[in-house]
Amino acid sequence: MGYALLPLIAYLVPEWNKLLLTLSVPLILIIGIAFVIPESPRWQIVNNKMTKAQKTLEKISQKNKKSLPKDFALQAVTEEESGDEAKFWHLFTNANMLKKTLIQYFVWFSCSVVYYGLTLSGATLFPDGNLYLTFLIGALVEFPAYALTIIFIFYFGRRGPLSFVFLLGGVAMFMMLAFLDSKL
Repeated sequence: MGYALLPLIAYLVPEWNKLLLTLSVPLILIIGIAFVIPESPRWQIVNNKMTKAQKTLEKISQKNKKSLPKDFALQAVTEEESGDEAKFWHLFTNANMLKKTLIQYFVWFSCSVVYYGLTLSGATLFPDGNLYLTFLIGALVEFPAYALTIIFIFYFGRRGPLSFVFLLGGVAMFMMLAFLDSKL
């Protein structure tokens, strides 16, 4: 939603330094949120803070106008239940995991670079070159894109739709080369 509001704010505050202040100063209010919102009960249980977790759950149930069962009691997580602690270097310990990790790094890098490039060249995608309108269209397109992504993954899994969309995106990028102005 903020991505879709950004063109309007940028249109109303056209100077970049004032725009930066306009967008950054409200974020200071978020610092105080850490003192208002408690830690999640799950995190408290995993870190063996059972009393705090019990109180947090009681507050949540009161806010939801529900009550906890009378025989409700939390149990601490044992070492056997939590399993071995995962470390970053475990991603590189066997060949299968290494292959999957490197593929994931490549996919994330590729998606980020393409997304960044499309964002920067957004004004050149339409003939009138209106940066605000182009940015707004790009933001609004993401709403149905996220919804369709969830639906496709739910019904068809992850691998097929992801491969299809990457292929479609690659073909669209190459087709765009034929229509772009040569002065880029």
